[in-house]
Amino acid sequence: MEMERRIQKEIQISMPPPTMHSKQLNMPVCKYEVLDGSPTGPPVYFATVGQMVYHKWTCDTEHENTFCMLVHSCFVDDGNGQRVQLLNEKGCALDKYLLTNLEYPTDLMAGREAHVYKYADRDNMYFDCQISITVKEPGLDYCDVPSCPDPPRRRRSSNIAAENTTMTAQIDYEDTEIVSDYIIPNDDIISLNWIQRNFDMRISELCMTAMGTTVLVFLNAFLFIVSLVFIMHLQTPMASTSSLDAFETCKKCLAGSAAAAISKTTTAPFDRVKLVLQLQRKGEFAVAEYNGIRDCLTKIRLEQGPMALWRGNGAGVARCLPNHTLNFAFRDIYRNKLLKNVDRQKSFSKFLAGTFVSGGLGGATTLFILYPFDFARTRLALDTKKDGSKKYTGMVDCLQKIRAREGVTSWFKGLSAAMQFVIASRAIFFGIFDSIRTSVEDPKSLNFAACWAIAQVSITTSGMMCYPLDTVRRSMMMQAGKKVKQYASTKDCWKTLYKKDGFNGFYRGALTNSLRSTGGALIITFYYEFSKYM
Repeated sequence: MEMERRIQKEIQISMPPPTMHSKQLNMPVCKYEVLDGSPTGPPVYFATVGQMVYHKWTCDTEHENTFCMLVHSCFVDDGNGQRVQLLNEKGCALDKYLLTNLEYPTDLMAGREAHVYKYADRDNMYFDCQISITVKEPGLDYCDVPSCPDPPRRRRSSNIAAENTTMTAQIDYEDTEIVSDYIIPNDDIISLNWIQRNFDMRISELCMTAMGTTVLVFLNAFLFIVSLVFIMHLQTPMASTSSLDAFETCKKCLAGSAAAAISKTTTAPFDRVKLVLQLQRKGEFAVAEYNGIRDCLTKIRLEQGPMALWRGNGAGVARCLPNHTLNFAFRDIYRNKLLKNVDRQKSFSKFLAGTFVSGGLGGATTLFILYPFDFARTRLALDTKKDGSKKYTGMVDCLQKIRAREGVTSWFKGLSAAMQFVIASRAIFFGIFDSIRTSVEDPKSLNFAACWAIAQVSITTSGMMCYPLDTVRRSMMMQAGKKVKQYASTKDCWKTLYKKDGFNGFYRGALTNSLRSTGGALIITFYYEFSKYM
């Protein structure tokens, strides 16, 4: 019989140390959209005040049920530094009439419908929000959403100083500093004085900028002065020769101004497209390069709204009104002196040379007087940074900011190149136009179509011949106000542009310029047509 033996012994077991296993996950890609009415509506690129839109934030990732998102710290900006907070750092709404608390249908989606609103003197608004991404805790089916109270109704106000009138607003909400003086609501408007009711509010209702108001006031003042001169002339039975000359001058000024305003505004979209295509590779202002006229028109309309095609038109009209009036006035002065005793039939060569010289000198004199307006128009037309923001709010703001950096002389950057272009283009244009027009026995008998055809041929020919000069002068304008200069001189600009893009680089936007030249031809045609009835 065998005996059983049991052995009892302790065995030491050493456990392996814990090992950290890590996996790198790609962060979600997030985007913000403004949709028409619902989370599944079409995108909204521009809207009207009061329209219902849906603000939607979404994040896409390859890893499901892994991340959580929180939209917070939202601001609305007028593009000029004036901001209003919509959501605080916890993601809670601050004003239910601007944007109420967001809903979170999924872990990586947030949104809320709201009415469209705007600043009183701005066409565009910019939303700036932050999105925080966190990793979902293990075992949780849903992400935590912010627990927010019902947002208050903030009272808007305006701090316009008026006698015996004080309008202020103090808002305290979770120790958050709130900015007043912003969006004009449709409710609870505090009583305003006469100036505010009849000036400020009407500007907001008309959606007019300060530049637009300035142009409108200028036009009304000009028409009033011309009308006053006309009435005084009618009340004088025996007008002297000098008064008749003054009256004729006023009539020409009125005809030229009306023709310029109509034609310039009509062709403003082509003017801006021409500037964008011409200068899009020469600075920081183009959002993206455009492939031709149609692509440029479409992208500007969709990305910035239809009215963006008229951006810079206020400065253009302000420059154009006196520009064409002075052009004709100075041309006639030089023409009368140079061709005083010249017979077209007997000395055609002298007559032709006189028309070329008088046109060039008239254009150069006008350019020197009105160059800052042309300078501002070019800067405003190209004022679109790569992030979509604007540097200038209008013509006056543009000139003031550039003057603050480099002085008043910076307004005349590129003047020498501009002089070359204007003298050459005006000389060629008026030389061709006057030569053909005066070949008719009675120039006033020309009908509208014939006069327009002559003007169109003349301005297209001069424009194509002098377009490289225009490209150089615009390029010189664009470097004003910059710390680093691309071109040391006009000559250096010619060399640099040729090395970069070759001969074709001087003619970028030339086709658009030909379409745009219709406006210049219409100005001349309307001028002579209006003169027949005045």
